[in-house]
Amino acid sequence: MIHFRQHVPNYVDIGDEPWFEADVETVAEMLELSRVKQWTEPRLKFTGWSLAHRPYSEHNRSIDGKVEGGPHFYEDWLLMANFDDPTSWWVVGYITGLTPEQASELRTWKGPQ
Repeated sequence: MIHFRQHVPNYVDIGDEPWFEADVETVAEMLELSRVKQWTEPRLKFTGWSLAHRPYSEHNRSIDGKVEGGPHFYEDWLLMANFDDPTSWWVVGYITGLTPEQASELRTWKGPQ
């Protein structure tokens, strides 16, 4: 089971509305979710999807070295939308539950080019 949670930047106030979340069986189903598919509109000049491992950075560690974070800290992957400008991308959501085979269906994000 793949669990997808929409990325909402901290600077966006969504009030009491919960983040969009969905459980799906396949990568293809995930890419058809409305909150994912909206990034493929022609006006955005979408060029493809990629995955990035979610980093465990030092700001998520307490003074005793234990990893800390919010309720969604342990999600494994970031789903990235890529656009025609190689330096243009967006984190669309967070993913857990991908198998290695499912992860291989999407290219690995290598950072801004």
